[in-house]
Amino acid sequence: MRAVVHRLAHANRDGLLADRHMQETRQLAGAKALLDLLLEPPDQEHLAQEVAQALLAQRASPLNLRHEPEFMLSIVGLVDQWRAVQSSLPEGWSDARLRLTVADAGDCDRAGVLLGPANPGRHGKVVSFFAARRGAGPSPELVRRLLARLDAERIDGNLELVGSSDAAPAARAETQRFVPAWDAELVALPDDWSDLYAEVELASSDYLERAALLLAPLNPSRYGGKPGFRFRVARSFGYGGSPEMARRCLARLDEEGIRGRVRVLHALSDTRPVQTQGPVWYIGGRSV
Repeated sequence: MRAVVHRLAHANRDGLLADRHMQETRQLAGAKALLDLLLEPPDQEHLAQEVAQALLAQRASPLNLRHEPEFMLSIVGLVDQWRAVQSSLPEGWSDARLRLTVADAGDCDRAGVLLGPANPGRHGKVVSFFAARRGAGPSPELVRRLLARLDAERIDGNLELVGSSDAAPAARAETQRFVPAWDAELVALPDDWSDLYAEVELASSDYLERAALLLAPLNPSRYGGKPGFRFRVARSFGYGGSPEMARRCLARLDEEGIRGRVRVLHALSDTRPVQTQGPVWYIGGRSV
């Protein structure tokens, strides 16, 4: 008895495609040529476009372009733009008129709210406001802080200087220290003085916000267009800070290098309030 062994992979057996005729390699040449005609040749520029688009997307992501194609944003923040504007101003500038063009129209309302303390005006995507080194306008430091709020909320735009004015010639503010000047003012008063209405005039509006904080125990108030404050002093009782507290607050200004002058505007002697905390001062037709 003979046993015949068949290979399972042989044609006409139980292997894969055993009952099918297989083409030789030479028989595929025609099919491959036909397949090449049906396929589009590779686009040599397609890869470059994809790379360029990928690079553009990566570059735009940190700037938050918000998919707006009609503008090109600067990579410089608004605070840095304001510093650049300041460096371009003349040495004696007094006020600067500024124009902020908001990049995204959807951010305009929010930008106007954040710039509210500068009392801005708006026309479309353009927000106009100004900074003043002296007087009652927003100080350069205030403008910097307001623009920092916009930077923090990723509101982009272009800040430009529209114009500026030079400070009018004026007598240079005294730069003496406040405490010696305060002591000199008190020495000139009558011995029986009881109440004072005094004024601190600062050499620059840049000092306003810090000076307001340091003088807070005296309950200072702003007045007119000058950079400064007025406050009341009560010698023994009544409404106002004590002379010692006033001296300490003025010493704080000296310690931080804030310059200006202090003077007594009005003084009362030997007042005796009845059913009141102290005298009522009327300046310019109103109580202070």
